[in-house]
Amino acid sequence: MTEGYFYSGSHNETPPNFLSFGDIQDGLHRGAQHYLSNEEILSGLLGDALPLFRCREVVAQRVLGSAMVQLKQQQYDTSLSSDLDARAREFAANYRINKESEFQKQAFEDFVARCQRANRRIILLVGGYNPLLARRINPAIRADMLNFLNQLRIHY
Repeated sequence: MTEGYFYSGSHNETPPNFLSFGDIQDGLHRGAQHYLSNEEILSGLLGDALPLFRCREVVAQRVLGSAMVQLKQQQYDTSLSSDLDARAREFAANYRINKESEFQKQAFEDFVARCQRANRRIILLVGGYNPLLARRINPAIRADMLNFLNQLRIHY
């Protein structure tokens, strides 16, 4: 685990790939609609209704070829600055302790509690980032994460 799990926002590939209609009530109760985009929510629900939708990238790769599917990633890669320190500053600005990070931590704690009730063991490996990025992230964020994980260890 790294700080990105809790402190860099909710927008990623998880909601579109795993969100289901069964998650709606719990998500509304937690306020997930404040942290997920409409596109992420709708993609997840569409994938739940039509499971083939979740395979769209694999199907596109088979039909169009890997070069076409990776075009967006290649465009992103070529747009990146070669100044690694500047990129580290830019990315580090996205890591913050706020309501969204508390939302992420609460969701993770609920997952841990469900695992405990199911008599499952969780093994967390805490890692780090490239040193350039790690130096740019506010040290209070790492301390908060380690404290949170330690509290989970003690409680569960």
